[in-house]
Amino acid sequence: MTHEGIISENLANEVANEMDNEMSNEMANEGAGTLSDELSDQTPTPNNILDLGQIREQTAAAIAELLASCKLEPGDMVVVGGSSSEVRGAFPGQASSAEIGQAIITEIHRQVRDAGLQLAVQCCEHLNRALVVEHSWARERHIPTVNALPQLHAGGSFAVAAWSLAKAPCLIESIEASVGLDIGLVMIGMHMRPVAVPIRLGVSKIGNAIINAAYSRDKLIGGERAKYL
Repeated sequence: MTHEGIISENLANEVANEMDNEMSNEMANEGAGTLSDELSDQTPTPNNILDLGQIREQTAAAIAELLASCKLEPGDMVVVGGSSSEVRGAFPGQASSAEIGQAIITEIHRQVRDAGLQLAVQCCEHLNRALVVEHSWARERHIPTVNALPQLHAGGSFAVAAWSLAKAPCLIESIEASVGLDIGLVMIGMHMRPVAVPIRLGVSKIGNAIINAAYSRDKLIGGERAKYL
């Protein structure tokens, strides 16, 4: 083969390789676009027209039923965790609403206070699920505090609302509560006193958020020969 023939063959190979690469890139982009569209279709769309009055009513009914169904003593601790994004129908942290957090926690705070109980409100994972409580309560029990100020996107709307409603708020890292209310499946179990027992409430949702509730009972010890209160 002549020198010119070798050059022509090399050029033809380069052109063919470039065409193959372009086709591969187009196929990859089309596949990525399809996957992106599929994931987008699965992403919840936040509901921007939720009725705050209805949210207050659902919250009031849920916390009232929870407190009434448990044998509580004055000073017992109620822990609440939740996601305003879930209430709006979105993933946690994707559609936070200060108004929704304020509406929910204000109603819970009122009922818990009127019942002579204590309230702890769980922050989101950005603050390691720390809890907003009254500083006087923590000081009396020699519970160490931690330093952070809850924000809408670092602590969450529930914690921000609890901070604004407390007389002298502070953050603590953990607690063992007697009763718990979880609004949006944000996991409050780490702050429940063993043994936690689920409660099925008549209200199953607040807005779009599924709610769970639990109370704590004493551990039963001693086996089959033991008798219990």
